[in-house]
Amino acid sequence: MTSPVAWDTTLVSRLHPGGPALASVEAGARAGHPVGVPAPVLTEVTFGLARAAARDARFGAQLSWLEGLVHGPEVRVLPFDRDAGLLAGRLRALGPHPGGTGRRDPRAKPERRVAWVLDLQIAATAWVAGCDLATENRSDFARIADLLVEIGLERLGIRDAPF
Repeated sequence: MTSPVAWDTTLVSRLHPGGPALASVEAGARAGHPVGVPAPVLTEVTFGLARAAARDARFGAQLSWLEGLVHGPEVRVLPFDRDAGLLAGRLRALGPHPGGTGRRDPRAKPERRVAWVLDLQIAATAWVAGCDLATENRSDFARIADLLVEIGLERLGIRDAPF
């Protein structure tokens, strides 16, 4: 039996009306499998859209649309709860900053560190909820999956985008 799936920021940020990501979410919901979205993913996507809305109102409209979607039956928001918080803290103690991925990251060092902490929270939230994580960012989450094994827990399942 396969585990339920949660989407990371790389996938949720691709949701828009009429797009392939939304079609995948709707198909899953019709089959009785709403997509899991870790709460820290909503933090990242909301931040990006709200910041962009200051210069282009279309991003504000996109944020309003997304807020409606995540309140509907197609999405199951996975809470960053006590157990996820404890796990994310243990993971951060082992991997306090992102390792080199071999790709150039144009973000400033503080932004990369914030993104790493959010990735730890996303992975911990998915793991605690019993979900595999679908992502386009396999390398960072593979490192987190290794950290889970290092502390004696089962590896986080990582999947490619379903669309």
